[in-house]
Amino acid sequence: LLNCGMAPMKSQPRRSNSHLSGTLSLEQLSRRWSVSRKEIRHLLGQRKLSFVQIRGKFRVPIEEVEQYEKTRQTPMNRETDTR
Repeated sequence: LLNCGMAPMKSQPRRSNSHLSGTLSLEQLSRRWSVSRKEIRHLLGQRKLSFVQIRGKFRVPIEEVEQYEKTRQTPMNRETDTR
């Protein structure tokens, strides 16, 4: 490279969100299940759903979500109650 007497441009290092891949935020999960974030937090508090904290934010591993969906009633897989 030739030195033209100009300082190189500085750019901020790109932040990768790879640490978030494989997880859902409470907002994403609440939209997926059509419930409030409060309801999701309730499941976390009851330890019915596992989570991780990344940078102070709760994230739910997608494998945990899929397992919960297979074994529990969620708004997306509820059957109509015909009682």
